[in-house]
Amino acid sequence: MSETEQNTTAHNNQKNDDLQEIEAIRAALIAGEQSGVSNHNVHQIWEQAKQKMNTKYR
Repeated sequence: MSETEQNTTAHNNQKNDDLQEIEAIRAALIAGEQSGVSNHNVHQIWEQAKQKMNTKYR
């Protein structure tokens, strides 16, 4: 594989990772919206979204 092809592949992989992270964050926001008021703070919600993404896609 040429260097250009490797760079393209790396870029596409990063783009997919970014899209998956956005999807996980959206899902967490929607779930939070639907569940109403919570005792969780922003940091806890962010960590839960990252864990969900890691579990789902890794």
